[in-house]
Amino acid sequence: MADYKLPVITGTSLTIGDLLRWDGSNWVNYADSVYLTGITGESIGDLSDVDLTDIADGKILKYNSGTSKWECEDETGAGTGTSGLQIGALAATGAATPTQRMAASRFKAYSSGTITSLGVFPYLVTATKHIVLGIYSDNSNYPGSLLGQTDAYAFVATDLRTPIHLALQSPVSLTANTQYWIAFMCEDTKPNLYAVIPALNAGGQYKAIDYSDTFPDPFPAGGGNDYLWSVWGM
Repeated sequence: MADYKLPVITGTSLTIGDLLRWDGSNWVNYADSVYLTGITGESIGDLSDVDLTDIADGKILKYNSGTSKWECEDETGAGTGTSGLQIGALAATGAATPTQRMAASRFKAYSSGTITSLGVFPYLVTATKHIVLGIYSDNSNYPGSLLGQTDAYAFVATDLRTPIHLALQSPVSLTANTQYWIAFMCEDTKPNLYAVIPALNAGGQYKAIDYSDTFPDPFPAGGGNDYLWSVWGM
């Protein structure tokens, strides 16, 4: 087999362990690579495409194609993500029991689209007890009108620590860069569900209510908490 050599290598001399990177014209020593210039010693907030509104501990920057800017969002906020996820959060730091039978978490839709199912991630379940999932519009950072819901689902023993997906009774259209609330209502007075605890600025809501297979419309006045429940729409 003939000896082959890489064409044109520029930059500093190579030593054992160095890597090469193609710069479009030549192979260069990775150590010579320059990706960003002109921002040394500057604040990231000085960049024209970065919006630090609502900056707080625990926030991350996510790109918003609607505004063409990097914006501050919760780490578990909604996105188009992987596996077709359109809105909600699969992440969790633990499990908790909702204060009341009905609760909701707020998420932003980062792209327009239609969801046909809602999901929830239970940690512990009581077999034969029911849960129903719904999605509400946002009304000044509080759940507003009911947009859609699933049929009631009866837990089985094998549902613990397993994501559950339930079909919406009718598809729900989402608008990009709009807040929505994903809610659940449990027959069991003490379900145990995965959540981010606490989630900064989660703005979660709950309501003391008798269980029903049908969500109230609009969402009734209740109380707030810092739980970001592991619920989502696809």
